[in-house]
Amino acid sequence: GLVAGMRGFTDNLNSLYTTAPTFGIFLSYFFDLRMAFQFGFNTGDHAFEVRTSGSTPKIMTGNVSITQMHLAMKYYLNTQNVTKGLADLNPYIIGGFSQVYRTTTLSDAEGFGRETTMGMDGGIGLEIPLMRRKAFFGIQGTYHYVNFKDEASNIKLTDGTDTGVKPSGDMFDILGIIGLNF
Repeated sequence: GLVAGMRGFTDNLNSLYTTAPTFGIFLSYFFDLRMAFQFGFNTGDHAFEVRTSGSTPKIMTGNVSITQMHLAMKYYLNTQNVTKGLADLNPYIIGGFSQVYRTTTLSDAEGFGRETTMGMDGGIGLEIPLMRRKAFFGIQGTYHYVNFKDEASNIKLTDGTDTGVKPSGDMFDILGIIGLNF
C-alpha cells in the first residue's frame, strides 16, 4: 500500500518543527481475518527555526528530515453485528516499534547531523474495501513515542550561543491509505 498525510509534533518540537507532508509504503501479511503484521517506511521533511531570547535575538534555521521504518501488529475489530452498510468498514488498532532517523541540515552551516532512535507506535485506523475487495482506501492516526538523545539538553546555535530550548516531544501522523490485496 501507499500512504500520504501530515506529520505533526508535540511539546517543544511543535514550536521548533513545522507540520509537513509525509509519505511512504507498507506491506501487510494477514495471519487471519483479524490479525495482520505490517512492515512500513515513511519519510518527510520539516523546516525548523530556533530563536534566542533577549534584546538582540539570534535565529538558526534549517531542515529536518525524519524517516521511519516500522514493524507493527494490526488488530481488526469485529463489525459483524452492526448494520449492513457499516459492516463493510474495517476499523483496526495498530501498535508496534519503529527505527527513527533524524537528519538535520542548518541553513548557515555546511554538513548535517544524523541521529537514530527507537520509537513505540500506537494508533487507530479505518479501511473501506473497493473494487470487490481487491483494493481499499483508509485513514490512520498514529502517535509515535520517540526519545532522541538531545531531549534533555539545550539547543546551541552554530556560534555556541545557548538558546535555552530543549527539543523534547513526540510525533503523530494522520495518513490516507491506498492499498491492494493479493
